Amino acid sequence: MLKMVVSDLDGTLIHGQNELPPKVSRMLNSLNDKNILFAVASGRKICELKKFFKNFQNDIIFIACDGAYVEYKGKVLLTEVISKQIIEKLTFKHDNLSDKDGNVVKIIVKNEFLSRRDEEYIKNNRLLSLVYDDFGIKEYVKYGINKGTALHQVTEIFNIDKRDVIAFGDNSNDTQMLKFIPNSYAVKNAKDNIKRITRYQTEDVCNTVMKLIEETLEAGI
Repeated sequence: MLKMVVSDLDGTLIHGQNELPPKVSRMLNSLNDKNILFAVASGRKICELKKFFKNFQNDIIFIACDGAYVEYKGKVLLTEVISKQIIEKLTFKHDNLSDKDGNVVKIIVKNEFLSRRDEEYIKNNRLLSLVYDDFGIKEYVKYGINKGTALHQVTEIFNIDKRDVIAFGDNSNDTQMLKFIPNSYAVKNAKDNIKRITRYQTEDVCNTVMKLIEETLEAGI
């Protein structure tokens, strides 16, 4: 039985748009009508996600900063803080993303400021987890944290079996999330390594979700 839909945002649910396409809004309304939870799992910070989903802020679960921060109906369900002690060990220039209390949950650094020695130091000492590496930047969160660990905790909080969840993604930071969910989908533009680990592929997230809702109704579930 379908109880939750989880999707990455950029490159999966939207493709360069600055706002939600109408079909995404229609999909979210249909999920709400059927009491099926929706979670957006993104590398973006929470305030950016809320701007995209401004009409659905009290309806969906926000998994932000690649799993380091989770919020639902304005309540913080999870925040994975990078300790001040670890931040003090970082000698290179970087930007911090913080939660609403000012705690650092993600670090972003341009490749030009990060030496190979710095990367090895972070990795060998298990200071942080690399969740994104593209377009000349690297993004780190607390060691051991990713979209998959966050989603695992979300399913436990809502008492949902992972077999009753479908997940969509396109990039490497979706890897652990897609491996965790048996019914996982790669979108058509996904990287090859993502297509190899997912059970299904789809050309359109919304069409796939709407079809599954229809099949659930027809089956009388």
